[in-house]
Amino acid sequence: MKEAKTFNWLDSLTKSDRRVRWILILGAVGILLIVASGFLPSQGQEEVSQQDAQAVQEISSDDYVKAMEDRLYDLVTSIEGVGRAKVMVTLESSGETVYATEGKSNSNLVQGEAGASQKVTESTEESYILVEGKDGAKQALVSKQLEPPIKGVVIVCQGAQDPVVQERVLQSVTTALGISSSKVCITQISS
Repeated sequence: MKEAKTFNWLDSLTKSDRRVRWILILGAVGILLIVASGFLPSQGQEEVSQQDAQAVQEISSDDYVKAMEDRLYDLVTSIEGVGRAKVMVTLESSGETVYATEGKSNSNLVQGEAGASQKVTESTEESYILVEGKDGAKQALVSKQLEPPIKGVVIVCQGAQDPVVQERVLQSVTTALGISSSKVCITQISS
């Protein structure tokens, strides 16, 4: 009996006001869309995983050197008095990839005769965390990519004969790369 009153009240409400009817219809459609969205594959998650894969993707040492030289060239040639310039960057080694690991450690206590001596044995076991790619292949999870350390920078420019220009270039390069001035050589370009 109570159910019939509820439906009668709802029926009389929807018949009396068109706006209420439309609000109820739109609300029902909204709820259906929310429920249906849970069954659809999420494109946002796929895009994020592709971006992460591209960000972690290793670049070759030659590409890294070329990018550094281009950036330093732009920096150096924008300094007043430098003029024409050439830039060369050398690396100490290639970059390093650090993979995520998980470890387990065990320790054992061993007692000697009459409890006089104790010996502790510890063992640690580390393993790489593996993730499965879209193709089903398992790969180690990359934790971070370390850039290769810079061995030295040579800058050949027109304004190198001026000590003020040399100092500006030296300060700019050492600050930008975070290296000591002993790793930077600035010299005059040939005519």
